Amino acid sequence: MSLQDALYELYLLDQQVRGLERRLQGARDHARQHDRKIEQLQQQRQEQDEQLRRAQATETNLESEAEDTEARIQKLREQMNAAKTDKEYKSFLVEVNTLKNDKAKVEERALEMMNDIERQRQQLEEIDQQIEEQQKVKAVADRELENRRAEVGDQLEQVKRQRDAAAENVPPESRAIFDRLADQFDGEVMAEVEQPDPRRMEYICGGCFMAIPAEKVNQIIGHDKLVRCSSCSRILYLSQDLKE
Repeated sequence: MSLQDALYELYLLDQQVRGLERRLQGARDHARQHDRKIEQLQQQRQEQDEQLRRAQATETNLESEAEDTEARIQKLREQMNAAKTDKEYKSFLVEVNTLKNDKAKVEERALEMMNDIERQRQQLEEIDQQIEEQQKVKAVADRELENRRAEVGDQLEQVKRQRDAAAENVPPESRAIFDRLADQFDGEVMAEVEQPDPRRMEYICGGCFMAIPAEKVNQIIGHDKLVRCSSCSRILYLSQDLKE
């Protein structure tokens, strides 16, 4: 087998491997996308739950503060009833009214906090619903991934073995160039030499569409060696029709 044929065989098999891997990777990425969405929602739920706990603690403190103020008011009223002078009575009355105003403000804040707590509980319920929906979608994506693995797995391993066997037919130096360019161009390592006008001896690279000197075409035909495009560096090959 000539070097040109060996390279082209390796190229075709490498293309098959990459195509199958992309199909499998697409299903894997789809499943991971839902994993990340669930993680984001769970993090959001944790933050919302912590915020709710703080609001509940604040509301409890406000209720306790209102109860303490009410107890102080009741004690002052008892002292008012036992007052011996009008001046003493009025002094207790002023303090009672001040505490009533303070209590009203605390109760108003407590009511606002209760409304906020209810709103946060609703938000938690909405997040829980979103998590449940995402988990259902994730389950479908996981099944699709398993189906894709079953569909592609055996074929992928078989083609990989064929590619490895084909790589043995390529000399190490040429194989190193092939592997480097395959990584650079995501598998599109070889480009067909094209002749736009059969009546003219002009050629272009099928990868970058830049002109190729006729000397390079002659090298591909007359010499069994690796020939690369001067513009894009891809390995050039000729179709059988163009060779003839």
